[in-house]
Amino acid sequence: MKEIKTVQLFVNQNDKSRKLAQYVEQEFIQNGYQMVNEHPDLAVAIGGDGSFLRMVHENNFDTKCCYIGIHAGTLGFLQELTKDDVEEFIAHLNHRQCHKQLLDIQKTTVYGATQKEVFYSINEVVIRKQSLKAIRLAISINGNLLEQFAGDGILVSTSTGSTAYNMSFGGSLVDADLQTLQITPIAPLTNRHYNNLLNSFVIPDDKKIQLDLEPTDLLFTLDGRNVEVDAVTKVEIEIIPERISSVRYHDIDSTTKIREKLLKE
Repeated sequence: MKEIKTVQLFVNQNDKSRKLAQYVEQEFIQNGYQMVNEHPDLAVAIGGDGSFLRMVHENNFDTKCCYIGIHAGTLGFLQELTKDDVEEFIAHLNHRQCHKQLLDIQKTTVYGATQKEVFYSINEVVIRKQSLKAIRLAISINGNLLEQFAGDGILVSTSTGSTAYNMSFGGSLVDADLQTLQITPIAPLTNRHYNNLLNSFVIPDDKKIQLDLEPTDLLFTLDGRNVEVDAVTKVEIEIIPERISSVRYHDIDSTTKIREKLLKE
């Protein structure tokens, strides 16, 4: 892991997170780190998973930066640390004893009425009509037709995002050591006129998903952020070669994390 000299904090705007941020900043400064407002070696999110995602988006998915989260929210799949870990984590950081996990970056290319637009996400992209009425589209993988889908929408998640919004729609949980894309239907229509897959479909991350449809005004939700694009005829979703580095302090595998976050009482 590279040497860390500069640190930037991304703080959720609630009292608990702001108070924790004051303590964290003091600890970094006392250990000789420089606090900066842009282009950090290490970006630290304080809050919940939403804070971590906002941090990565606001850093424009900078692959030269390392990222870590300090948990001050509710669930915290992406938040590696708690307040009690901060001093020991910085000590490990001083001796470069932390390791990193690479997270896939999902690229969504949208062909709209006037131009092509490109969006990036870490967890997922959700695709629905702006009117929220049923959508009809053809889903292909590497040019091979999978199905003619009809329903409320489609969610495509990375392995990282499999435990997020994807899980709420009954999608599969994917081990973080696997690099995948997952197509999860949202309220697919099932009657004598429509025959849709009811389960999610997991594919390797080197394959490209293509959605084709008649010109339709679509709503894209990327890691919780909404973007509207008019008269969309085609959407391409893929994983790009570059990945971001998430710092790992605890060596906890996916099985343990799922048990502790989802099942532990």
